[in-house]
Amino acid sequence: YVMLGMRLSKGIDILDFKARFGEDFLCIFEKVKQYSPDFVEITEKRCRFTDKGMFVSNSVLSDVLDFGE
Repeated sequence: YVMLGMRLSKGIDILDFKARFGEDFLCIFEKVKQYSPDFVEITEKRCRFTDKGMFVSNSVLSDVLDFGE
């Protein structure tokens, strides 16, 4: 959900994420905040890549979604 959603220009709808999974997106994926504002735009409703962030999206997603083993 996150990997594919972030690749869309509109990104992740934070409220929809909460409704679907019962969890706060920014609490689970807190690491995404370190890429803001240069590569990721975070608002009350959305989390999405900036134009600049789209070029490094694979690296950012790999880091943010790394849950270890």
